[in-house]
Amino acid sequence: MKKKSGTSSPGAGPIDPVDLARRLGGECTLEELAALVCVQTQALLGARRVLLALGSAQSPKLACARLPRGDDAATLLQAIQPWLTEAQRSRKVALRHGPEGAAREQQRSCLVAPLMAKDELLGFLYADIEGQLGRFDAASRERFSLVAVLAGAALANATALHRLRADAEQHTRELADARIENARLFNETKEALEQQKASGEVLSVISSSVADTAPVFEKILDSCHHLFEADQVGILLVDDAGQLDIGAYRGHARAIVAATLPAPVERTPSGRG
Repeated sequence: MKKKSGTSSPGAGPIDPVDLARRLGGECTLEELAALVCVQTQALLGARRVLLALGSAQSPKLACARLPRGDDAATLLQAIQPWLTEAQRSRKVALRHGPEGAAREQQRSCLVAPLMAKDELLGFLYADIEGQLGRFDAASRERFSLVAVLAGAALANATALHRLRADAEQHTRELADARIENARLFNETKEALEQQKASGEVLSVISSSVADTAPVFEKILDSCHHLFEADQVGILLVDDAGQLDIGAYRGHARAIVAATLPAPVERTPSGRG
């Protein structure tokens, strides 16, 4: 017997809620979950168009859409926004057939559901089909309602997991920054203590060698070598005549430096610097 056009209920097979919950409850990103909800909705209802938007009806954000070639998701989202506003107000699934007064084959069946997590609105799910391909009925509405309920719970879990991961990543970054800052402070404190120790050692030598500068200079060279890990360290002195000469020097370049001194300080690299 030939089936009448436009009277069929697409996707009329039974739904296994446990299997559907398992499919939607797997660990995935929000983007992956939105795409999975759209695929499952289209398959279960035989829908021509499926769209999932997150957020409020006033500023919905398109998360996923499965549309015929040539259709524009943003245009569809704008067209159904009044229905999203109604779904946000009523918190109920709505089934519409339109245009009113048109033959069933010329009407489009449209379903809209709010996606809820307890009392929190997470977004909206939309599906439709043209009358030439099928017609949504009360059974379609029940199947769509079940998908919306399970999708809302899955979105809530995915959102919570996303937040936990984001918080964990932020905490990890903060710990890493704290470790870097602590290492910097430790190094600065260590350097300050080493400089303080070196200064104390030099002052101690000065106090015990008032008449002899050689031990003082040697201690200064020791401190410079330790603090700066330099291969060449030296102390240059300027006498009363403005001549620059070596007071003390440690390193293999001593002979080269000594060959240029004494010399007027303004003619040396130290004077020009």
